[in-house]
Amino acid sequence: MLSVIGIALFLYGPALLCVFSLYLLFRLDIARRTIFTVQPFGLFGISFPITNRTLSRLLLTIAALGFLLLYALYDYSLLFPQHLAMEVFFDQAGTARMVGDSLTSDEQRALGIPINYIAYRGRYFNKLDDELRNVLHAAHVFSLEGGIVHSSGETSFKVMKVDGWQRYHLYEAKGELTHTLEAAHRPAETFFTFFEMLPSADDYIQPSFRDLIISHRLLIRPQFKEFLAESRTSRSVAFNVAVVGITEVHAFPWPSFSSTIYCADLGELGLIPVAYAIYKAEK
Repeated sequence: MLSVIGIALFLYGPALLCVFSLYLLFRLDIARRTIFTVQPFGLFGISFPITNRTLSRLLLTIAALGFLLLYALYDYSLLFPQHLAMEVFFDQAGTARMVGDSLTSDEQRALGIPINYIAYRGRYFNKLDDELRNVLHAAHVFSLEGGIVHSSGETSFKVMKVDGWQRYHLYEAKGELTHTLEAAHRPAETFFTFFEMLPSADDYIQPSFRDLIISHRLLIRPQFKEFLAESRTSRSVAFNVAVVGITEVHAFPWPSFSSTIYCADLGELGLIPVAYAIYKAEK
């Protein structure tokens, strides 16, 4: 990832150079003189009415357009960190707020998130508890009334620019979470989840000019397979429900990304928001 000064020059250097070229273009004051003559086949000469001023303005116009063209050629993956620390929360109110703040109604519909998704959240946590029973031998974890699960860990996203003007491939995304269940009259229990990206067509990202410069907003949504384990060294159990992580990415006015909304893929029911991640300082 670039330094703060490097990011500023990367994002706004071409724009400043373009503005400076346009400033010179309109402030230019050079004496008029014909400087371009063509003599086809050496038979006769043709003088074009191109002057020092005209040629200079032409070159400055080309320079201004050239500086703007750099934005179409840039590799924007250089702007974002590859490794992040995060905390993940499973509360219903926070998840609903995050969905409402991050996604429009049209986007939720396009992603396959049903309007009444809250009614289906319990199915995911029941399935998760069924699998955790084999790992922790605990009857309830996420569905425990009065219990709170604290989750923190790290993740990595590796993106590279591929063929085309602006086409990227999210070729690696993985991470791990440490979960701690706290409940009254019950010893705290710790377990782990590991997740790896499942290859899909959504791993290829092709933002438009509008996405980058005008709306400066892009949604990425890799799919993950989860593995549950009692410890980092114990045998892990694959969870049979895939999770999609939806993150909003911005290149302008400054590179940033939103919290990630995790949605369980429940097949015909659609994507059901079940949790969200808040990122901390880069690791």
